[in-house]
Amino acid sequence: MRCGFSGSSIIALRASLTASALLVSQAFPSSAVAAGAYDMRAMMAQPYPFSLQRAATMFKRPGQQVAPAPAPAPAPVIQATTLPPGSINPYVPATALISSGKGETYKSATVPVTVNAKRPDASTVSYAAAESANGSGSFWRDGVWRIEGQNEDRGPLEGSMGNSHSGHLTWGWRVSYTPDQENPEWFQSLRNWVGWPGGDWRAKVSYGVEQLAYTPNTFQRDNDLPDRPYAGVLLGTTRINLTKPFDGGFQQSDTLELGMGLVGQASGAEVVHRVVHSAIGKSSRAFTNQIKSEPVILIQYEKGLRAVYEWNKWLNVELNPYIGAAVGNLFTYGSVGAIFRVGSHLKRDAGAPRTRYLMTGETFPEKGKYWVWNLFAGAEQKAVGFNITVDGNTYKDTSDVSSKPFVHEFVTGGEVGYGAYRFTVTHVYRSEEFKEQTGQDRFIRAGFSAKF
Repeated sequence: MRCGFSGSSIIALRASLTASALLVSQAFPSSAVAAGAYDMRAMMAQPYPFSLQRAATMFKRPGQQVAPAPAPAPAPVIQATTLPPGSINPYVPATALISSGKGETYKSATVPVTVNAKRPDASTVSYAAAESANGSGSFWRDGVWRIEGQNEDRGPLEGSMGNSHSGHLTWGWRVSYTPDQENPEWFQSLRNWVGWPGGDWRAKVSYGVEQLAYTPNTFQRDNDLPDRPYAGVLLGTTRINLTKPFDGGFQQSDTLELGMGLVGQASGAEVVHRVVHSAIGKSSRAFTNQIKSEPVILIQYEKGLRAVYEWNKWLNVELNPYIGAAVGNLFTYGSVGAIFRVGSHLKRDAGAPRTRYLMTGETFPEKGKYWVWNLFAGAEQKAVGFNITVDGNTYKDTSDVSSKPFVHEFVTGGEVGYGAYRFTVTHVYRSEEFKEQTGQDRFIRAGFSAKF
Protein backbone atom coordinates (compact mmCIF):
# COMPACT_ATOMS: atom_id res chain seq x y z
CA MET A 1 0.00 0.00 0.00
CA ARG A 2 1.45 3.41 -0.95
CA CYS A 3 1.10 6.46 1.24
CA GLY A 4 1.99 10.10 0.60
CA PHE A 5 1.03 13.69 1.04
CA SER A 6 -0.76 15.69 -1.53
CA GLY A 7 0.06 19.35 -2.19
CA SER A 8 -2.95 20.50 -0.22
CA SER A 9 -1.90 18.32 2.73
CA ILE A 10 1.58 19.94 2.82
CA ILE A 11 0.03 23.40 2.75
CA ALA A 12 -2.24 22.42 5.65
CA LEU A 13 0.73 21.02 7.66
CA ARG A 14 2.72 24.25 7.17
CA ALA A 15 -0.24 26.27 8.36
CA SER A 16 -0.56 24.04 11.42
CA LEU A 17 3.15 24.45 12.29
CA THR A 18 2.94 28.20 11.86
CA ALA A 19 -0.01 28.32 14.21
CA SER A 20 1.93 26.20 16.73
CA ALA A 21 4.90 28.57 16.56
CA LEU A 22 2.59 31.49 17.24
CA LEU A 23 1.19 29.71 20.28
CA VAL A 24 4.72 29.04 21.59
CA SER A 25 5.66 32.68 21.11
CA GLN A 26 2.68 33.63 23.24
CA ALA A 27 3.86 31.20 25.92
CA PHE A 28 7.44 32.57 25.82
CA PRO A 29 7.06 36.26 24.97
CA SER A 30 10.57 37.32 26.21
CA SER A 31 12.21 34.52 24.31
CA ALA A 32 10.25 35.39 21.16
CA VAL A 33 11.59 38.92 21.26
CA ALA A 34 15.14 37.63 21.66
CA ALA A 35 14.94 34.97 18.96
CA GLY A 36 12.25 36.13 16.51
CA ALA A 37 10.40 33.33 14.65
CA TYR A 38 11.14 29.73 15.63
CA ASP A 39 12.22 26.60 13.80
CA MET A 40 10.10 23.70 15.06
CA ARG A 41 12.74 21.21 13.95
CA ALA A 42 15.19 22.84 16.40
CA MET A 43 12.55 22.72 19.08
CA MET A 44 11.85 19.01 18.56
CA ALA A 45 15.57 18.22 18.65
CA GLN A 46 15.98 19.65 22.20
CA PRO A 47 16.44 17.16 25.07
CA TYR A 48 13.74 16.84 27.70
CA PRO A 49 12.83 18.81 29.71
CA PHE A 50 12.49 21.97 27.66
CA SER A 51 12.54 24.10 30.79
CA LEU A 52 16.28 23.40 31.23
CA GLN A 53 17.15 24.98 27.87
CA ARG A 54 17.32 28.66 27.06
CA ALA A 55 14.36 29.64 24.94
CA ALA A 56 16.59 31.54 22.55
CA THR A 57 18.53 28.33 21.95
CA MET A 58 15.52 26.05 21.58
CA PHE A 59 13.68 28.29 19.16
CA LYS A 60 15.70 29.95 16.43
CA ARG A 61 15.71 30.28 12.71
CA PRO A 62 18.38 28.40 10.77
CA GLY A 63 21.54 30.54 10.59
CA GLN A 64 20.27 33.04 13.15
CA GLN A 65 22.88 34.42 15.66
CA VAL A 66 21.79 33.79 19.25
CA ALA A 67 22.60 36.34 21.93
CA PRO A 68 25.43 35.10 24.20
CA ALA A 69 24.53 33.76 27.61
CA PRO A 70 24.95 36.27 30.41
CA ALA A 71 28.12 35.87 32.50
CA PRO A 72 27.53 33.75 35.60
CA ALA A 73 27.26 35.67 38.83
CA PRO A 74 30.46 35.54 40.93
CA ALA A 75 30.47 32.89 43.61
CA PRO A 76 29.59 34.41 46.95
CA VAL A 77 32.38 34.61 49.53
CA ILE A 78 31.82 31.94 52.12
CA GLN A 79 31.45 33.53 55.50
CA ALA A 80 33.00 31.75 58.46
CA THR A 81 30.46 30.49 60.94
CA THR A 82 30.35 32.29 64.26
CA LEU A 83 30.34 29.68 66.98
CA PRO A 84 29.38 29.99 70.66
CA PRO A 85 32.20 31.66 72.64
CA GLY A 86 34.94 29.23 73.58
CA SER A 87 33.85 26.45 71.24
CA ILE A 88 36.02 24.93 68.53
CA ASN A 89 35.51 22.97 65.33
CA PRO A 90 38.90 21.36 64.67
CA TYR A 91 38.08 20.08 61.18
CA VAL A 92 36.03 22.88 59.63
CA PRO A 93 37.27 23.97 56.17
CA ALA A 94 37.70 27.71 56.52
CA THR A 95 37.83 29.32 53.08
CA ALA A 96 36.77 32.88 53.86
CA LEU A 97 39.14 35.81 53.76
CA ILE A 98 38.79 37.54 57.11
CA SER A 99 40.41 40.75 58.30
CA SER A 100 42.24 40.69 61.62
CA GLY A 101 41.16 44.24 62.38
CA LYS A 102 44.76 45.47 62.03
CA GLY A 103 44.90 45.92 58.29
CA GLU A 104 45.86 42.30 57.63
CA THR A 105 43.90 39.73 55.67
CA TYR A 106 44.35 36.04 56.26
CA LYS A 107 44.68 33.49 53.49
CA SER A 108 42.07 30.79 53.08
CA ALA A 109 43.02 27.43 54.50
CA THR A 110 41.50 24.28 55.96
CA VAL A 111 42.26 24.83 59.61
CA PRO A 112 40.62 24.61 63.02
CA VAL A 113 38.26 27.50 63.70
CA THR A 114 37.61 28.88 67.16
CA VAL A 115 35.69 31.85 68.44
CA ASN A 116 37.70 34.80 69.64
CA ALA A 117 34.87 37.23 70.23
CA LYS A 118 36.15 38.53 73.56
CA ARG A 119 39.45 39.70 72.16
CA PRO A 120 39.02 43.24 70.82
CA ASP A 121 42.25 43.31 68.80
CA ALA A 122 41.52 40.21 66.72
CA SER A 123 38.93 39.01 64.21
CA THR A 124 35.78 37.29 65.41
CA VAL A 125 37.04 33.97 64.11
CA SER A 126 40.68 33.10 64.76
CA TYR A 127 42.50 30.79 62.36
CA ALA A 128 44.87 28.53 64.23
CA ALA A 129 47.16 28.21 61.21
CA ALA A 130 46.49 31.48 59.40
CA GLU A 131 49.30 33.27 57.63
CA SER A 132 49.20 36.93 56.82
CA ALA A 133 48.48 37.59 53.16
CA ASN A 134 51.21 40.23 53.03
CA GLY A 135 53.87 37.51 53.01
CA SER A 136 54.47 36.94 56.70
CA GLY A 137 54.27 33.21 56.06
CA SER A 138 57.85 33.48 54.80
CA PHE A 139 60.39 32.38 57.42
CA TRP A 140 62.83 35.24 56.86
CA ARG A 141 60.35 38.04 56.16
CA ASP A 142 59.40 40.62 58.75
CA GLY A 143 60.85 38.67 61.66
CA VAL A 144 62.12 40.07 64.97
CA TRP A 145 65.77 39.76 65.98
CA ARG A 146 66.86 40.05 69.58
CA ILE A 147 70.35 40.47 71.03
CA GLU A 148 70.93 39.98 74.75
CA GLY A 149 73.91 40.16 77.07
CA GLN A 150 74.50 39.67 80.78
CA ASN A 151 77.31 40.20 83.24
CA GLU A 152 77.93 39.94 86.97
CA ASP A 153 76.86 42.94 89.01
CA ARG A 154 79.45 44.55 91.30
CA GLY A 155 77.84 47.96 91.28
CA PRO A 156 76.18 50.12 93.97
CA LEU A 157 74.36 47.15 95.53
CA GLU A 158 77.65 45.52 96.52
CA GLY A 159 77.48 44.80 100.23
CA SER A 160 73.87 45.92 100.71
CA MET A 161 72.44 42.54 99.66
CA GLY A 162 75.41 40.28 100.38
CA ASN A 163 78.90 40.25 98.96
CA SER A 164 79.09 38.50 95.59
CA HIS A 165 82.72 39.43 94.82
CA SER A 166 83.56 38.39 91.24
CA GLY A 167 82.67 35.23 89.44
CA HIS A 168 80.01 32.54 89.27
CA LEU A 169 77.72 33.58 86.39
CA THR A 170 80.39 35.80 84.86
CA TRP A 171 78.91 36.63 81.46
CA GLY A 172 76.59 35.44 78.72
CA TRP A 173 75.13 36.41 75.35
CA ARG A 174 72.20 35.30 73.24
CA VAL A 175 71.01 36.00 69.68
CA SER A 176 67.51 34.91 68.65
CA TYR A 177 65.15 35.25 65.71
CA THR A 178 61.36 35.05 65.81
CA PRO A 179 59.68 34.71 62.38
CA ASP A 180 56.54 36.73 61.86
CA GLN A 181 54.30 33.70 61.54
CA GLU A 182 52.07 31.87 63.93
CA ASN A 183 51.76 28.11 64.03
CA PRO A 184 54.61 27.23 61.64
CA GLU A 185 54.05 24.26 59.36
CA TRP A 186 56.32 21.90 61.28
CA PHE A 187 54.49 22.74 64.50
CA GLN A 188 51.11 22.16 62.86
CA SER A 189 52.28 18.72 61.73
CA LEU A 190 53.44 17.97 65.26
CA ARG A 191 50.16 19.25 66.70
CA ASN A 192 48.14 17.03 64.37
CA TRP A 193 50.26 14.00 65.21
CA VAL A 194 50.41 14.50 68.97
CA GLY A 195 46.99 16.11 69.40
CA TRP A 196 48.44 18.77 71.71
CA PRO A 197 47.88 21.60 72.23
CA GLY A 198 44.34 22.18 70.98
CA GLY A 199 43.52 24.24 67.93
CA ASP A 200 42.57 27.27 70.02
CA TRP A 201 46.20 27.67 71.16
CA ARG A 202 48.45 29.94 69.09
CA ALA A 203 52.17 29.19 68.84
CA LYS A 204 55.01 31.59 68.09
CA VAL A 205 58.48 30.11 67.81
CA SER A 206 61.86 31.70 68.48
CA TYR A 207 65.17 30.17 67.39
CA GLY A 208 68.30 31.16 69.27
CA VAL A 209 71.89 30.42 70.21
CA GLU A 210 73.50 31.42 73.50
CA GLN A 211 76.80 31.06 75.32
CA LEU A 212 77.47 31.45 79.03
CA ALA A 213 80.50 31.18 81.32
CA TYR A 214 80.45 30.15 84.99
CA THR A 215 83.65 30.74 86.98
CA PRO A 216 84.75 30.36 90.60
CA ASN A 217 84.39 33.30 92.96
CA THR A 218 87.62 35.30 93.32
CA PHE A 219 87.38 35.44 97.13
CA GLN A 220 86.96 31.69 97.52
CA ARG A 221 89.51 30.90 94.83
CA ASP A 222 92.18 33.19 96.34
CA ASN A 223 91.63 31.69 99.81
CA ASP A 224 91.68 28.07 98.60
CA LEU A 225 88.07 27.48 99.61
CA PRO A 226 85.92 24.92 97.76
CA ASP A 227 84.08 26.51 94.88
CA ARG A 228 82.22 25.67 91.72
CA PRO A 229 84.24 24.54 88.67
CA TYR A 230 84.74 26.57 85.52
CA ALA A 231 81.92 25.74 83.12
CA GLY A 232 81.24 27.00 79.63
CA VAL A 233 77.87 26.40 77.96
CA LEU A 234 76.98 26.69 74.25
CA LEU A 235 73.36 25.97 73.45
CA GLY A 236 71.02 26.14 70.48
CA THR A 237 67.38 26.57 71.49
CA THR A 238 63.89 26.48 70.07
CA ARG A 239 61.47 28.40 72.29
CA ILE A 240 57.73 27.97 71.69
CA ASN A 241 55.33 30.47 73.24
CA LEU A 242 51.80 29.01 73.49
CA THR A 243 48.87 31.32 74.19
CA LYS A 244 45.11 31.13 74.25
CA PRO A 245 43.03 34.19 73.31
CA PHE A 246 42.32 36.55 76.20
CA ASP A 247 39.09 35.72 78.01
CA GLY A 248 38.33 39.14 79.39
CA GLY A 249 41.51 40.00 81.28
CA PHE A 250 42.81 36.43 81.62
CA GLN A 251 45.05 34.42 79.34
CA GLN A 252 46.78 31.06 79.58
CA SER A 253 50.37 31.51 78.42
CA ASP A 254 52.79 28.57 78.38
CA THR A 255 56.39 28.23 77.20
CA LEU A 256 58.15 25.13 75.89
CA GLU A 257 61.89 25.26 75.25
CA LEU A 258 64.08 22.62 73.62
CA GLY A 259 67.87 22.97 73.80
CA MET A 260 70.89 21.03 72.54
CA GLY A 261 74.54 21.95 72.87
CA LEU A 262 77.90 21.42 74.53
CA VAL A 263 79.53 22.14 77.87
CA GLY A 264 83.18 22.29 78.85
CA GLN A 265 86.07 23.17 76.59
CA ALA A 266 84.06 22.26 73.47
CA SER A 267 81.68 25.16 74.22
CA GLY A 268 84.38 27.71 73.31
CA ALA A 269 83.58 29.85 76.37
CA GLU A 270 87.19 29.95 77.56
CA VAL A 271 88.37 31.27 74.17
CA VAL A 272 85.71 34.00 74.15
CA HIS A 273 86.54 34.88 77.77
CA ARG A 274 90.23 35.31 76.97
CA VAL A 275 89.66 37.30 73.74
CA VAL A 276 87.19 39.74 75.33
CA HIS A 277 89.38 40.40 78.36
CA SER A 278 92.38 40.98 76.11
CA ALA A 279 90.37 43.41 73.95
CA ILE A 280 89.43 45.57 76.96
CA GLY A 281 92.93 45.45 78.44
CA LYS A 282 92.23 43.09 81.34
CA SER A 283 93.97 39.87 82.27
CA SER A 284 92.13 36.56 82.51
CA ARG A 285 92.93 33.28 84.18
CA ALA A 286 92.88 29.94 82.44
CA PHE A 287 89.91 27.65 83.08
CA THR A 288 92.09 25.23 85.04
CA ASN A 289 89.32 23.27 86.72
CA GLN A 290 86.81 23.23 83.88
CA ILE A 291 84.23 20.48 83.57
CA LYS A 292 84.86 18.02 80.76
CA SER A 293 83.34 18.44 77.32
CA GLU A 294 79.94 16.79 77.08
CA PRO A 295 76.86 17.07 74.84
CA VAL A 296 73.81 18.30 76.72
CA ILE A 297 70.07 18.45 76.15
CA LEU A 298 67.40 20.43 77.94
CA ILE A 299 63.60 20.42 77.91
CA GLN A 300 61.87 23.22 79.84
CA TYR A 301 58.16 23.84 80.26
CA GLU A 302 56.35 26.61 82.11
CA LYS A 303 52.62 27.03 82.56
CA GLY A 304 51.33 30.46 83.45
CA LEU A 305 48.12 32.42 83.86
CA ARG A 306 48.20 36.11 83.01
CA ALA A 307 45.71 38.50 84.60
CA VAL A 308 45.75 41.94 82.95
CA TYR A 309 43.65 44.90 84.02
CA GLU A 310 43.54 47.89 81.65
CA TRP A 311 42.58 51.30 83.03
CA ASN A 312 43.52 52.71 79.62
CA LYS A 313 46.09 51.95 76.92
CA TRP A 314 48.81 53.79 78.87
CA LEU A 315 48.21 52.22 82.27
CA ASN A 316 47.79 48.45 82.66
CA VAL A 317 48.69 46.12 85.52
CA GLU A 318 49.50 42.44 85.22
CA LEU A 319 50.00 39.53 87.60
CA ASN A 320 51.51 36.36 86.13
CA PRO A 321 51.91 33.34 88.43
CA TYR A 322 53.51 30.24 86.88
CA ILE A 323 54.96 26.82 87.57
CA GLY A 324 57.62 25.05 85.55
CA ALA A 325 60.07 22.19 85.25
CA ALA A 326 63.30 21.41 83.41
CA VAL A 327 64.66 17.97 82.53
CA GLY A 328 68.05 17.12 81.02
CA ASN A 329 71.71 16.59 81.77
CA LEU A 330 72.22 20.38 81.75
CA PHE A 331 69.64 21.29 84.41
CA THR A 332 66.90 19.35 86.19
CA TYR A 333 64.62 21.32 88.51
CA GLY A 334 61.08 22.37 89.33
CA SER A 335 60.04 25.98 89.87
CA VAL A 336 57.18 28.16 91.04
CA GLY A 337 57.04 31.93 90.80
CA ALA A 338 55.12 35.08 89.95
CA ILE A 339 55.83 38.40 88.23
CA PHE A 340 53.99 41.68 88.70
CA ARG A 341 54.12 44.30 85.96
CA VAL A 342 52.76 47.80 85.35
CA GLY A 343 52.92 49.61 82.03
CA SER A 344 51.19 50.15 78.68
CA HIS A 345 49.88 47.71 76.05
CA LEU A 346 50.70 44.73 78.25
CA LYS A 347 48.53 42.39 76.18
CA ARG A 348 50.73 42.91 73.12
CA ASP A 349 53.58 40.66 74.25
CA ALA A 350 54.09 37.43 76.19
CA GLY A 351 54.81 39.01 79.57
CA ALA A 352 57.91 40.02 81.51
CA PRO A 353 61.16 38.01 81.25
CA ARG A 354 61.44 34.92 83.45
CA THR A 355 64.40 34.15 85.73
CA ARG A 356 65.49 30.77 84.43
CA TYR A 357 69.10 29.60 84.57
CA LEU A 358 69.45 30.45 80.89
CA MET A 359 68.83 33.85 79.34
CA THR A 360 65.13 34.65 79.16
CA GLY A 361 64.62 38.05 77.59
CA GLU A 362 62.28 36.74 74.88
CA THR A 363 58.91 38.46 75.27
CA PHE A 364 57.47 37.91 71.74
CA PRO A 365 56.32 41.51 71.17
CA GLU A 366 53.68 42.20 68.53
CA LYS A 367 54.50 44.41 65.57
CA GLY A 368 52.62 47.66 65.21
CA LYS A 369 52.70 51.40 65.70
CA TYR A 370 52.40 51.87 69.45
CA TRP A 371 54.62 53.08 72.29
CA VAL A 372 55.22 50.74 75.20
CA TRP A 373 56.75 50.95 78.66
CA ASN A 374 56.65 48.71 81.70
CA LEU A 375 58.30 48.01 85.07
CA PHE A 376 58.28 44.55 86.62
CA ALA A 377 59.31 42.63 89.72
CA GLY A 378 59.09 38.95 90.51
CA ALA A 379 60.25 36.04 92.64
CA GLU A 380 60.91 32.38 91.91
CA GLN A 381 61.69 29.33 94.03
CA LYS A 382 63.60 26.42 92.46
CA ALA A 383 63.85 22.84 93.71
CA VAL A 384 67.09 21.70 92.07
CA GLY A 385 67.83 18.10 91.24
CA PHE A 386 70.91 18.57 89.06
CA ASN A 387 72.94 21.52 87.80
CA ILE A 388 75.92 20.55 85.65
CA THR A 389 77.62 23.93 86.26
CA VAL A 390 77.74 23.13 90.00
CA ASP A 391 77.63 19.32 90.25
CA GLY A 392 80.04 18.63 87.39
CA ASN A 393 79.72 16.17 84.52
CA THR A 394 77.00 13.55 84.49
CA TYR A 395 79.43 10.67 83.87
CA LYS A 396 82.30 11.83 86.14
CA ASP A 397 82.66 13.76 89.39
CA THR A 398 84.35 17.00 88.30
CA SER A 399 83.19 19.29 91.11
CA ASP A 400 84.39 19.95 94.66
CA VAL A 401 81.08 21.31 95.99
CA SER A 402 77.57 20.02 96.74
CA SER A 403 74.56 21.79 95.27
CA LYS A 404 71.76 23.10 97.47
CA PRO A 405 68.31 21.59 96.92
CA PHE A 406 66.54 24.97 96.99
CA VAL A 407 67.52 28.22 95.27
CA HIS A 408 65.43 31.39 95.23
CA GLU A 409 65.66 34.39 92.91
CA PHE A 410 64.31 37.92 92.82
CA VAL A 411 64.10 39.91 89.61
CA THR A 412 63.40 43.57 88.86
CA GLY A 413 63.56 45.44 85.59
CA GLY A 414 61.95 47.62 82.98
CA GLU A 415 61.30 47.93 79.28
CA VAL A 416 60.67 50.74 76.78
CA GLY A 417 60.05 50.61 73.07
CA TYR A 418 57.93 51.18 70.00
CA GLY A 419 56.11 48.14 68.65
CA ALA A 420 58.59 45.28 68.27
CA TYR A 421 61.55 47.62 68.87
CA ARG A 422 62.24 47.22 72.58
CA PHE A 423 65.05 47.67 75.09
CA THR A 424 64.90 45.62 78.29
CA VAL A 425 67.04 45.68 81.44
CA THR A 426 66.75 42.98 84.11
CA HIS A 427 68.51 42.68 87.46
CA VAL A 428 68.60 39.22 89.09
CA TYR A 429 69.45 38.34 92.69
CA ARG A 430 70.12 34.61 93.21
CA SER A 431 70.72 32.87 96.53
CA GLU A 432 73.56 30.42 97.17
CA GLU A 433 73.59 27.48 94.76
CA PHE A 434 75.93 25.22 96.77
CA LYS A 435 76.67 24.67 100.45
CA GLU A 436 80.21 26.05 100.40
CA GLN A 437 79.21 29.32 98.71
CA THR A 438 80.14 32.45 100.72
CA GLY A 439 77.86 35.01 99.05
CA GLN A 440 74.86 35.45 96.83
CA ASP A 441 75.04 36.19 93.11
CA ARG A 442 73.72 39.24 91.29
CA PHE A 443 73.88 39.94 87.60
CA ILE A 444 72.39 42.27 85.03
CA ARG A 445 70.80 41.30 81.73
CA ALA A 446 70.13 43.70 78.89
CA GLY A 447 68.35 42.94 75.64
CA PHE A 448 67.39 44.77 72.47
CA SER A 449 64.87 43.53 69.93
CA ALA A 450 64.22 44.96 66.47
CA LYS A 451 62.07 44.11 63.44
CA PHE A 452 63.79 43.69 60.07
